Amino acid sequence: MFEKVSFYASVDDLHVNIQTGFYLLLIAENTPIPDSFFTENTRFIGGFFPSVLFGKEHYNEGIIAAKLSDLTRVYSVCMEHLSIIPFPAQSHSIFTLANSDSSHMEPFLETLYSFLPEHAKLIGGAGKNIFSYEKSCHKEACWGECALVLASTQKIGLGVKHGWEPLVSPFIANSCKGRMVEKINFKDAFSVYKDAIEKYSSLRFHTMDFEEIAQKYPLGIVRYKKDFIVRAPIQTDGSSLSLAGSLDENSVIAILQGTKTKLIEAAKEASQNALNNFENNAPSSVLLISCHARFLFLGDDFNQELETILSLYPPAMPLWGALSLGELANDNQEGIAFYNNTCVIGVLP
Repeated sequence: MFEKVSFYASVDDLHVNIQTGFYLLLIAENTPIPDSFFTENTRFIGGFFPSVLFGKEHYNEGIIAAKLSDLTRVYSVCMEHLSIIPFPAQSHSIFTLANSDSSHMEPFLETLYSFLPEHAKLIGGAGKNIFSYEKSCHKEACWGECALVLASTQKIGLGVKHGWEPLVSPFIANSCKGRMVEKINFKDAFSVYKDAIEKYSSLRFHTMDFEEIAQKYPLGIVRYKKDFIVRAPIQTDGSSLSLAGSLDENSVIAILQGTKTKLIEAAKEASQNALNNFENNAPSSVLLISCHARFLFLGDDFNQELETILSLYPPAMPLWGALSLGELANDNQEGIAFYNNTCVIGVLP
């Protein structure tokens, strides 16, 4: 899918070192980007993320440039009006970048899944300002609905784990509207969330910022004989909870808790799973899509997570990726899931 992956500290460095070829760019959101970069763009696709990852480091400024191989097909699509993607029949791996602010995330992923060739593995993430050298939709109202879908005949290994465990459950999300949870167990969602956390921990909402507590206690969607899909609360109006992903009405949910040790162990397990189902002889790089909220929770120990992931590979193995606003994968072959607070790893040929 990718021939070479490099890190550049600035757009100037990018232009000096890249003269030919087509590239996927993962750009840290604090990187200064001139407007002319987009108006003159004929060779780049990509998106913006809170931070990018390269080696054992994360960067708040900088650009990951992954050169597309000749075997890679690129589709720039509208998340609202996706109708068809003519994937080649032998497409074994799919990489997707989607707009985190889109209200059409779940319908887009359902439609995209319906087009996937059998046994294709998908990895990707949600970011901001997804861009391409061609328009994804000619309708002005769809500005900001761009998604990128890359397809390759090469096979990848895929691993997905989060490490969060239930603090208290079950609850029923009785009233939900998209990414907003209004009622849990027929009570105001925030009231239920607050009471549970203050009962089972020493944290108090009147003495701490909501975001600081929410990083430690995400929600989990309960699935039959499967792991939770994590949903990160991002704000409250005092009665409802706004999440970083949608929640279906009447979903069974749990309030989750975690430790840094458990999360780092889960990242290693995801890395091992990706390596175990990699069918080629030797990988060329490791792609990591990890949640920005997960990074905030781990703090200074996030670099330990990177080191733990890389410990399973030869010393010179390149690791690259992004801290995302949502992680994408189809590790169970039953659909494409939109995750929060999760570690998604791809082993690439």
